[in-house]
Amino acid sequence: KTAGADVIIRVTGDNPLVDAAVMDAAVERFLSLSIDYGSTANCPLGIGAEVFTFDALDRARREATEPYQREHVTPFFYEKPGRVRTSSLDVTEHLYGLPGGKIRLTVDTQDDLEVVRDIYRRLLPRYPAFGLKEIAELYQADPELFSANLHVRQKSFKEAET
Repeated sequence: KTAGADVIIRVTGDNPLVDAAVMDAAVERFLSLSIDYGSTANCPLGIGAEVFTFDALDRARREATEPYQREHVTPFFYEKPGRVRTSSLDVTEHLYGLPGGKIRLTVDTQDDLEVVRDIYRRLLPRYPAFGLKEIAELYQADPELFSANLHVRQKSFKEAET
């Protein structure tokens, strides 16, 4: 509110590998659709972003009643279809061939942390400002590196509350 923002991009601290090109593509798609809320689709978990209007966020602030809706903010937008105008924001062309739902690039568990640490160990020395292009090249060269956390089941927002 202080900044006078009309559009907000939400990325979370447990996703240290987000890429500016994905966020830019999501915002461009969001603006072209004239919607209230959009989330990236076809991304590995941990790469995506959510885009929404300040007005939608203000509405969620006023109307959300469940603790998880207030903590995680965006479930209010998509849990009840028709509450706000929503859409998926397909950013596949910016993923350089990374498989959408087949790898985890988020940090929710110790195994997730090890995968992300291994990515940083491998890429940071050569590419101080690495992004998805370099991660995709690493995946193509050594997909086994990305398998240590494939067994992890993502909890829903409601499960995380208990």
